[in-house]
Formats: sequence, structure tokens, C-alpha cells
Amino acid sequence: MSPVEFQAMTDAATDKEPEDTEDPLEVERRFWKGLRGTMDPPTYGADIVSTLFSDADALSWNLNDLNTILRKIDLPGVTQSMLYFGMWRAMFAFHTEDMDLYSINYVHTGKPKFWYGVPPDAAPQLERAAQSMFPEKHHECHQFLRHKTSLISPARLKEFGVPFYRAFQKPGEFIITFPATYHQGFNLGFNIAEAVNFATLHWIPYGLKAKVCKCLPDSVRIDMDSFLTKIFEEPQCGPELMGDDPWIFSCTCGKYCSSNNHHTEVEEQWFECSRCKIWAHVRCVHSDLADTVAEDLPQSLLCHRCLAAGDRPCSLSSGGVGRRSGTASKSAVRSSGGKRKKEAVVSSKKKAAKEPAIVMSPPKKAKGASKSNEVGAITPKSATKDKAAVRKYLTVKGSTIRFENMEAKVAAVEGKYIRVHYKGESADNDEWLSITSKELRQRIVAVEPPAPKSKDSTTTI
Repeated sequence: MSPVEFQAMTDAATDKEPEDTEDPLEVERRFWKGLRGTMDPPTYGADIVSTLFSDADALSWNLNDLNTILRKIDLPGVTQSMLYFGMWRAMFAFHTEDMDLYSINYVHTGKPKFWYGVPPDAAPQLERAAQSMFPEKHHECHQFLRHKTSLISPARLKEFGVPFYRAFQKPGEFIITFPATYHQGFNLGFNIAEAVNFATLHWIPYGLKAKVCKCLPDSVRIDMDSFLTKIFEEPQCGPELMGDDPWIFSCTCGKYCSSNNHHTEVEEQWFECSRCKIWAHVRCVHSDLADTVAEDLPQSLLCHRCLAAGDRPCSLSSGGVGRRSGTASKSAVRSSGGKRKKEAVVSSKKKAAKEPAIVMSPPKKAKGASKSNEVGAITPKSATKDKAAVRKYLTVKGSTIRFENMEAKVAAVEGKYIRVHYKGESADNDEWLSITSKELRQRIVAVEPPAPKSKDSTTTI
């Protein structure tokens, strides 16, 4: 379908698009009020790899030629501009960008777009709200919001206490979404928009933590180790992008910082890789040298990426090492001549121990039935009738579920799904679980029904 044919289709639609003079908030109210399951879905021409920018157009803002560090890799549909043809009510559901990247969006012509954005620090709240609203989708895929099929009204966002912002984008205007920012929206009529992803050094910590949908074979994945190495292999990324003397700290422990940070704090002793020039902890990569003073460390050390690649260390003209004690500075050789130096503050604070992930193992099989103790707990190791009781109590609000290393309460029941609240955890970590799940039954050690109310209690009218 050509753009002319698409516009003709939108003009022929029975549901007339809003007038240009209509108040945006009134248009918003009309949009949500008109949503119903029986309506004819609008057509949205999305994800068409192309551009309307020419080589001579807006050199700094040409979406098809953004000079960012993401150009180190080639990802169709991510590093290349895509066109979007919209019509009245054509919508895009809540999602974050692939790998939680930045995005820049431009409306070339036509009617405006209406946007909703949730700040990154409120992303867990939105995810919990979506999990509560769409438990079956969450059961099928924990990253179901990346499917872009879940629309949430502002009224429901307010109901769940999710903060959000509105934006009204007119033709000729740009909208930029930041890493891990959930956004959704709709079009007010026929328009042509263009969008592309990009990255800065600020994005890298988000990229290292980004989750991907595992049920879609074409989910975008970026090998962050390889990506970080490429940043320094080609110096033409330019000082205008990474500073006059760019550097990155990225270690196996998950710690990340870079030269664009205003305040740099890296715990423990750290070193610069002789090969890729990325910094890492000595203790994490070379544990045998963890207690060696900086002056006695080898002049050539490789990071975990270069070690895995089988590279051989090259000699340094001076040591690139940071000291642990007190506040010290590190100098690194940044060129073959060894003349360029940089300074960074090293914090003396010790790194907090990372809590290990709790792995639930199934209970050992026991001969015969093993009914519970005096508090009335029932274990899944008992006979068939007791297993039925386990399932019964799982669907009772207030029941206690005991796993091998933790305890949870049944906070809500919805059909064959229960929402569990883990003891000592924030409500943000509540989870919807299927009571028919074999994996859940294997994890459960015991189930206790809610404690009965005291017989001595009286009601005063």
C-alpha cells in the first residue's frame, strides 16, 4: 500500500479524526472512551525501514545519520531509521526500546501524536501493575510488555499509583525517550513519523542490565562485552561523543562507570586492560593478584573479555593501576607514546557483598504420607488427598507458603493464579504464580492455612 492509498483509507474511515482546534485533553478523553472490543482496529503502518531525510537535511538531526556509539554495530530496525504511517486511533502499546536504548522520534507531516511516558525509576511500578492486570500474559512471558500488545489507560495508571507524563507532539517536533522509559501513545489522524534508536555512554549501565524477550526469536540482543571492546578499537568515535580522553570501567561484577560520569567511584583496586583499554577490578579478573600492592602488579594485564578471546598481553610503558587504600589517583597510558594521562578518584569504600540468587530445590521424596505439625501445615510429600489440600489452601487468601529458603503469603487470588508476597520483601516484588504450575509444586515445602480467629474475640455494636 502506497502512502497515497493509506491516506485515502484514513480519509474514508467512518470514525472521523479530531479537528485541529480540538483541545488535546478532550481528544484524549474521546480516545479512551471510544475503545471497545468490538471496534474495527485502526491500521498502523509501523516499522518500515526507510527514511525521509536526505543527505543535505539537518546534519545534526538527521535520524538516518546519527553519529553515536551505537553505530559501532549494525542492527536492522535499530540503527536504521524506520517510518510509521498513522491514522486516528492507531496506537502503540506500553514498552521500552530494545535493550532499553534511547529513541528519537520525529513527525514529518500530518496530525499530532499523543504520548504517555513513565520515568525509569517508576518502571518496576508499571511492570507490577501490568503483571496484576495481565496475569496470563505474564505467566507466558515475564517480558510480555516487549510484545507491545498491552495498552493501559491513564485511569488505571492512577489506580496503581504509577506516575506518568503526557506529551503532545506536533509535526516538525522531536520526542526523545530515555533508557528504560516505558511509553505508549496514539495518533490523532493521518501522519508520517520517523524514529531510530541511539546510545550514549550514559546508556551502557542500562544495556548491561537490559532483559530480552525469550519467546520471540527476533528479539534484539546486543553482546555488551563485544560492544564495549569495539568502542575503543576504533578511535573515530570522536572526542565529541566520549570526551577528550574517553575511558570505561566495566567488570565481571557488574560495576560500570565511564569518563562522562560527574563523580567516579570504583571500589577495590582496578587496572586498565593492555589490549582493549577497558578498566576492571583486579580481584574480579585476577584473584591471585588481589592482595598485591599496585607497584608490584604486572605492567601487562588483560580483562576478562580479552582473556576469553585468547589475546596475549602487550607491554605497557607505565602501570595503569588504581590503589585501594584511602583516596588515590590512577594514571593510564591512552596512546602508543604513553604521554596522555587521566585522573580519577578511587573510593575507599568496600563493595557490599552481592546477595546470591536463591535456587529452590524440590523436596526429597518421603515414604508414605507426612502430614504437618501442630500448626496445621501440609506438605506436598503426603498422599494424594493431602496434595489436594495443598492446592485448596493455595487458593485461600492469607495462606502461608513455605519454600526451602523463604516464606510467602497468598496476597490475592484470581482464577488459577495467585499473587504471593515474599516475607521481608517490598510489595513491588510480589509475583503472580499459576497454581497448576509443576515448577511451583516442586518448589513448595509446606502450605499453612490462615490462622483461625480467636474464639474469645467479640464484636461490639
